[in-house]
Amino acid sequence: YRDDLPTIEAAQAELASWQQCETAATVAGKTEEAQVCHARVEQAQRQLWRLQSLPRPQFPLPITLAKLGEAIWLFVPGEHYQSLQTKLRGTFPDRPILVSTITNGWQPGYIPPAETYGRGIYQEQIAVVAPGSAEQILAAISERIAALIA
Repeated sequence: YRDDLPTIEAAQAELASWQQCETAATVAGKTEEAQVCHARVEQAQRQLWRLQSLPRPQFPLPITLAKLGEAIWLFVPGEHYQSLQTKLRGTFPDRPILVSTITNGWQPGYIPPAETYGRGIYQEQIAVVAPGSAEQILAAISERIAALIA
């Protein structure tokens, strides 16, 4: 997991803060401010739910590989970047590789490549996995494919 993930307690405190903000704005008749606070309440609720649902101490990512004829089928949870498929196909150019993501659940969510971190894009901001996770997954899958076709 990322080192900078908030604790569940911090996420609960942030949610409570935004809920108070929304209530105060609503009571004061500040409709636009209440709407902004409500959107932040929803974001904080999703963050809290995401944190509470993460297995500890690390995320177990079950990967299923199957060989059907010459083709390799990969089933993996999470939302991976296209680079997973393109790098696997580059590593095994003579082998058809079919990749299915978000299988057996969407958690851990986005799994961005390491070079994506620090850009401030949405996928990196909400990712719960640390930089380098995508590359570790790629290496593990590559090893398993190599063993499967050996």
